[in-house]
Amino acid sequence: MQAVLALVLVVITGCYAWLTKQLLTRAEASARAAERSAAASETTIAFLKQQYEERLGLGRQIVREEIARAKALIESWRREAKAQSWSDPDAIGRLTLVREAGPHARQISTKLADLLVEIETVLYEVHAEMNILRDGAGTAHTMKVKDAAARAIEHLDTATRLLQDAERLLPL
Repeated sequence: MQAVLALVLVVITGCYAWLTKQLLTRAEASARAAERSAAASETTIAFLKQQYEERLGLGRQIVREEIARAKALIESWRREAKAQSWSDPDAIGRLTLVREAGPHARQISTKLADLLVEIETVLYEVHAEMNILRDGAGTAHTMKVKDAAARAIEHLDTATRLLQDAERLLPL
């Protein structure tokens, strides 16, 4: 009798485990679907926001503001490169040129949008040089620091020229 009850209990436990696995599989599928839906919603919201801003005529202003923000970052980095110091390595995370201005720039001109991407790429190169500068500061690698500072300044000059080109493409 006990063997039969134990067998029934094993069967019930097995069924419970199988049902639990089925529920887990379906819950995981549901979670993935919810994540995809949320991502699609975020994309839609970003697109609608961009359209709304364009309708309000804010696109050009947003591009101008992002260019001004990039110029300020360049001047800050230029001072630090000349001083061969690097106080804010996280500043690159605040660079929003392409993310914020890119869609608006593309509405104005694909050349302008391409320039913004190129500028941001150059600024990432500056960031890499500034990290070399920071890592070499206070060590015996003074030539390495000077070279990194010089390359950073060259990249900053390039970024400045590209920003000027971008400003020329902006209609009044």
